[in-house]
Amino acid sequence: MFITSRAPLLLLGSTGFLGKAIRAELEQGGHPVFGIGSSTLDLRRPESLEALKPLVTSETVVIMAAAVMRERADSIDAFETHIAIIARVAKLLSQVTVRKCLYVSTTSVYGDHLTNEAITEETPPTPNTQYAMAKLSGELLIRQAAEDVGTPTVILRSCRFYGPGDPHVGAYGPARFIKSALEHQTIELVGDGEERRDYLFVDDVARIVRRFAENAQTGVYNVVSGQGCSFAALAGMIQRLMPEPVRVLSRARVRPVSHQDFVPEKILAACSGMAWTSLEDGLTLTVAASPARCGTPSACGLGRGSGAEARA
Repeated sequence: MFITSRAPLLLLGSTGFLGKAIRAELEQGGHPVFGIGSSTLDLRRPESLEALKPLVTSETVVIMAAAVMRERADSIDAFETHIAIIARVAKLLSQVTVRKCLYVSTTSVYGDHLTNEAITEETPPTPNTQYAMAKLSGELLIRQAAEDVGTPTVILRSCRFYGPGDPHVGAYGPARFIKSALEHQTIELVGDGEERRDYLFVDDVARIVRRFAENAQTGVYNVVSGQGCSFAALAGMIQRLMPEPVRVLSRARVRPVSHQDFVPEKILAACSGMAWTSLEDGLTLTVAASPARCGTPSACGLGRGSGAEARA
C-alpha cells in the first residue's frame, strides 16, 4: 500500500457532493483525513496559502476535489473563481513537496457538444464550456507545479457522477430527471433524448480516488464505465422506479445530436477487481433515498455501503 494509516490525506472540497463520499471512503479504509471545505477556508484568497502550508508534509497525499458546481460554472466569473482556487493549490505544491497529488477533473474537457464514440486518455481535449476550460486549466497548473518539484500526480477525468444527495438538479441528467419525476410526474427530454453519455455512482468514484491515493500509479485516467446510456434510456429507468406514473415529454432541440462513448480499458486495468455499481442499481438507491420519496435520506435507511453492486 502506497500510503499507511499514519500518512495524512488533505482533502480539498471535503464538504461537496463528491468530497463527502471521498472522505467517507477514505475514513472507512482507516486513513486520517484533514478535510477543507469552502466554509473552513476560502481558497480564493491569497492568504489561504499560508494556512495550507502547516497542514502538509512530505508524507501528505493531497486530493483536489474542490470545484464550482457544473450548472453554475459556465460564466467568466465562475471560471475566475475556479482558477483562483487552483492557483492557490498550485502554489502550495510548488513550495512544499508532498507524497502525491490527485486532481479530480472531468470528461467534459473532451467537449460536451461534439460526437466522439471512442474517447481514450489520448484523445485531444477540446473544451467548449467555461467549466471544462477551467478544469483543463487546473490540470495543467497542478501537473506543472507538482512535477516541477518531483511530486507524482494523478488526473482523474470523471464522467457525470450521481447518487443520494446529488445537488446537481439544474443539470440535464439523473438528479434533474429524478427530482422532476417525483415532484411533477414528468421528465423532459431534449428532442428524442438519443444522445449517449456515461455515468458512475458517486461511491464508485470515491472508491477509485481511494485506490489512487493508496497506490503509486500516476498519469491521466478517464473515470468512466464505458457503458454509454442515452438520456431516453436513463429517463425510462427512472420512470420505472417511480411510485406514480410519470410522463416523458420532449422539447425542441437547439443543438445537433452528439454522442460520447469511452474506451475504459485504462481505468478498468488500474481498478481491477473493484465492484462497480450498475446504473440501474445506482438509480434505485438514489430514488429510494430522495427526500421527495421518503422525507429524508436517513429515513430510508439507505446511504453509503448499502449494496446493490455489480461487476463491470
